[in-house]
Amino acid sequence: MTTLACALLLATAAPASAGHTSKRCGVVASGSSDFRVNARKVSCRFARRWTRAHLGRRSSPRGWRCYRPGGDIASYCTKGSRAFWAVRL
Repeated sequence: MTTLACALLLATAAPASAGHTSKRCGVVASGSSDFRVNARKVSCRFARRWTRAHLGRRSSPRGWRCYRPGGDIASYCTKGSRAFWAVRL
């Protein structure tokens, strides 16, 4: 990814500073690591289920774009203004 794309992705992934409302959806385990799941405009059930699928099998919901940007954010999926992401604990 280019530097600009990474910067935009990380800026979007910080909903508190951007003024967007997001919710914490709990912790998901994948392999030997734990991840905190956050969601914006999707249900926690949807976010947790697809976070597990993306971290384990790299699959994503139809029509969604999922990335593994690196750093603390292990997975980030978006479709328009809806998004969910996993932060490594």
